Amino acid sequence: MIRPIAPLTKADTTALWYAVDAYSSMVRAMRDLPTRLPEASIDKERQILLTAKRALRKVNAIRKSQGEIAKFRNFENAKLQGVQEVQEHEHSMGHHSQGCGTHGPSRVVLR
Repeated sequence: MIRPIAPLTKADTTALWYAVDAYSSMVRAMRDLPTRLPEASIDKERQILLTAKRALRKVNAIRKSQGEIAKFRNFENAKLQGVQEVQEHEHSMGHHSQGCGTHGPSRVVLR
């Protein structure tokens, strides 16, 4: 069974930003060492840093989109709840979704 994952928070993305910033400092320090490291090693770390920065931008975009997704889900749930309430009311009144013939067709009202 898969456990639900908690939504990303601003604190989460801030912590990731600090980690990426620290990695950036390390790459700069590698370049500035008095004993020169091989350029290939520094380039490899720069590529990792670029990938980490791209990933951080994606995570920030995901975090910001979570709010929009939650709003949409709440809207859809409210619509479904409204339909269900109308259907339950019609059922309790003896109506059917096609209408009972004496009172005209039933209507579904979305709230």
